[in-house]
Amino acid sequence: MKIIKDNRAQAMTEFVIMLPIFILLLAGLCQMSILMIRRIELAMVEREVMRYLTADAEEKDRDKTEEFIKEYAGKIGLDREKITYEPHARLGGTDKGMDKMGLLENVSGITIDLSYDEKLTRLFAVIMNKDTLTLKTTLSTAAGSCLKFKIAEKAKEVWGNVTNGGI
Repeated sequence: MKIIKDNRAQAMTEFVIMLPIFILLLAGLCQMSILMIRRIELAMVEREVMRYLTADAEEKDRDKTEEFIKEYAGKIGLDREKITYEPHARLGGTDKGMDKMGLLENVSGITIDLSYDEKLTRLFAVIMNKDTLTLKTTLSTAAGSCLKFKIAEKAKEVWGNVTNGGI
């Protein structure tokens, strides 16, 4: 008597066991792709805000800047209502670790925090127990608001200290 082995049932069982894992990995790949695209778009907004703030000497207030951010975000496909903007004044001379020679003591600028709330797919909303994920970015500039940079006098002073043997 000849016994014929049939491996089709075993292959089907293995396929059925692995299918949910494969679908979960595929869904995760799609969700991460969406989040990475949104992060790239947020970086594009960040660069345009920097150009806007440093383009000319025109004084730009919070409302004008926020309207520019929302307008540009809408143009590249982000939801205008989901992006938030928070400026912080940064006064010169406050970070001595970065400015050991004192050249930046008269530089003022702003730090901008941008955040965007991206809605998660239903599967990942259940897994993470929240509906949205917030993408954040921080941008610092020495040219936002009013730029006061007096490097010529300070550079001469520092050069004088260097040539006289002391820093």
